Amino acid sequence: MKFVDRTFNANPARAAAIWRWIAENRGRLFPETVCFHFEIAGDILTGEHFELLARFPAGAVQLEIGLQSFHEPTLCAIHRKTDCAKLAENIRRLAAPGNLHLHIDLIAGLPLEDFSTFARSFNIAFSLRPSMLQLGFLKLLHGADMRRDPAQFPCRYSPDPPYEVIDTPWITAAELSRLHAAEDALERLYNSGRFIETVHYLLQATKLDAFSLFLWLGEHIPAPPGTGLDDYTAALLHTAPQLPGADAGPLRDALCLDRLATGDGRLPACLHRPDPQLAVYLRRLAQRCPAQAVRRTAAILYGERALAWSEHGGPPHPVTGRRAVHKIPLSALAEESSHTVL
Repeated sequence: MKFVDRTFNANPARAAAIWRWIAENRGRLFPETVCFHFEIAGDILTGEHFELLARFPAGAVQLEIGLQSFHEPTLCAIHRKTDCAKLAENIRRLAAPGNLHLHIDLIAGLPLEDFSTFARSFNIAFSLRPSMLQLGFLKLLHGADMRRDPAQFPCRYSPDPPYEVIDTPWITAAELSRLHAAEDALERLYNSGRFIETVHYLLQATKLDAFSLFLWLGEHIPAPPGTGLDDYTAALLHTAPQLPGADAGPLRDALCLDRLATGDGRLPACLHRPDPQLAVYLRRLAQRCPAQAVRRTAAILYGERALAWSEHGGPPHPVTGRRAVHKIPLSALAEESSHTVL
């Protein structure tokens, strides 16, 4: 259920009263499965707001926070009064309990925002670890300042709805095209929730910042509409090791963890490795940790020397959309006396 207020917490007392009412009436006046969606200003939250929001069960509330940019000259140009430091601090505080869907957005093509300052805004936003980071592109709707005052904000935009910006004095058409590539990688890898382990591995291994990583992946792994999940997984496995610091072995481990945690948990052919020991490990795992009337899928992680598995019998986590993945060292499965599961 979405509240249409563009700044739901503009009246702090009203916002607190509604959140309190929802918390008190879940499962009584409406089903517990209902998720409430609010658009808020993240820099004006109160202590009471944080306390109320932290009490909600996972998945009960989704918050959308419109950042647009962390570049202060840009925010001034579009008449947005935002305390950027406070905003970042508050988003981290909202994310800490792990119970809220947090969606934040950036807009490319705004006044005074060039390619490098947009990259900085992206990296700050990504560091806040939202559930979803939406990368949008400026649309010059009728009445927009940049459309009404071309002398102050000269730019080109499409003559057809939704009137998307083509270029500005601060960012070129070629640079906006590159941002579209980064957006595609961001959607497939992070916002989908399907490749979180893979993203974390590549960031750690390559030492790239988040913007540079998604830009590289978007430009080197083109994925036209209709590209299947298995094909995209194979393209990642084949192409990402070209990044300095990345290695195909640990990358496969990360991809296995992601595929076990999402969807039906089945591994695509590109991640299969013929290994007669897998059947042995699975038998010993079944003896130690019997599956409780659920389907279990597993993979050997050769870099970690561990067996990873997930169980598919109930719903995934209501915020992340992922299932738990368990691990046990291969050495433990090789020792009949060991019953330790990590």
